[in-house]
Amino acid sequence: MRPGSLGSRACQELHSFDALLLINPQNSFLEQRPKRLNTPSAYTFTGNTIGPGSRPLPRSARVIDVMNTWIALFGVHSRGLNVYVSLDYHPPDHCSFCDISRGGINTGTYCVRGISHDLEIYVPSFNVSHRCLDSVSIADYQTAGYFQWPAHCVAGTLDARVDPYLQVPPDARVVKLGVQAMYDDYSAMDSRVSVAAPGAHDNQTNSQAALAPSSQSLGTLLAAAGTQRLIVMGLATGNDETNTVRRSVQDALSNLNISVALAVAGTAGTTYSVDLLKTELETHPLGYALTASSPQEAMKELCASTCDLGTGDAAGGHVYCPSKQYCKAKFATPEWGVCKDCDCDWLNGRTTACDLAGACICQWPAWGARCTDGYSQVEYVLLIVFPSVIGFLLLVAALFMWLERRRKKRRRQLLLRTSKRHKPSSPELTLAEGHEWHLFLSHVWSSGQDQVAVIFRRIKELMPKARVFLDVEVCRDMALEPPPSGLPRGFRHPAPTS
Repeated sequence: MRPGSLGSRACQELHSFDALLLINPQNSFLEQRPKRLNTPSAYTFTGNTIGPGSRPLPRSARVIDVMNTWIALFGVHSRGLNVYVSLDYHPPDHCSFCDISRGGINTGTYCVRGISHDLEIYVPSFNVSHRCLDSVSIADYQTAGYFQWPAHCVAGTLDARVDPYLQVPPDARVVKLGVQAMYDDYSAMDSRVSVAAPGAHDNQTNSQAALAPSSQSLGTLLAAAGTQRLIVMGLATGNDETNTVRRSVQDALSNLNISVALAVAGTAGTTYSVDLLKTELETHPLGYALTASSPQEAMKELCASTCDLGTGDAAGGHVYCPSKQYCKAKFATPEWGVCKDCDCDWLNGRTTACDLAGACICQWPAWGARCTDGYSQVEYVLLIVFPSVIGFLLLVAALFMWLERRRKKRRRQLLLRTSKRHKPSSPELTLAEGHEWHLFLSHVWSSGQDQVAVIFRRIKELMPKARVFLDVEVCRDMALEPPPSGLPRGFRHPAPTS
């Protein structure tokens, strides 16, 4: 993959196997918030503020806007995508309520069996006949860690309704937890599916009204939809160890074997509970904790280490793995995966790579699938590389020789020239009738032979067509001895003097 790459672009897009889960975005768990002017609400309420709820969580007011941005992103990519909302929806006498002889307890406190802390009410005569009978509650009671809370999310009350400014899509699937008086639900995966009309899921006075058969739950809905990636956010209700968000995430990872990404910006609870969940997700191979505030940046964070399945270059923003790695699909998608190291190095003494599935293959096709064909790497060096180097050196030498010959050929000659109409030309030499020579060189044989020879050569260089008589040269050409008189034919003897 390219250094500094943001990962596969296909991974950053939403697909039909993606789902969004909003856990318990209800008034009961939210802080006091102001009424929003000029903003449509799902229902009307009196006053200029709403809340706080019966069990408000710190930093909870900010999560509604974050949830709305994720809902909008899923709406833009509406291609069979699923949005799910879970609700705590209890009867008035639910077993999770600490009523202390029906008097109830104050907001911010809770009952616990066997141990005492500052903000809890220790009840020596704990009403064991009214504790929840689900398996988790029974196990907690036996280990002196069974919690009960103030009455909250009672069906038909404003406390149980979804925040009025949460833009829940009309086709969102809603599931409910804790609808039976003597049983509690700690994970949204074990919830009951609501079949109420859109916008009316949180308005029934009977906690068990408008519910699908108990065989249907959020877990079955996710499985039926083929969900592979689940974006989770919400309000971490419950104590730090058994809050609904944490249990839901654990069930999705372990029981459904789907990838879960927690949008931290859209999750509220105690600092410890959120940090604990982040740590667990970051150590799980299918878990992610997304810290970016915007959904687009969070998707880049989610896909930072992904690659595109296939081969080729990085054109069009595609990200491919290096030659010693392959892109392994992390989900049941033909589009992207994560880069994994090839479990290959040498096969039959020859270097290998891996194919798209990670299987070891020979790096050179000539060696065959198992590196048993063709020449070895050393043989390839001797048969291909070495002759290529020798041929290259010979080519360089031939080129050098050609350039040297051309340089010599183009060397300027020293010639005596005249200018005629601006066109250079050699002098035109003529001979009178009966004459054979343009010039006669004479010298003393005993001492001037070498000097006159130099003069002869220089004249021939300046005027190659000139006929110059030098007795030594002429006699050599004619294989004759120099004439005794020292005069050549074509020159007259001087007239005798008296």
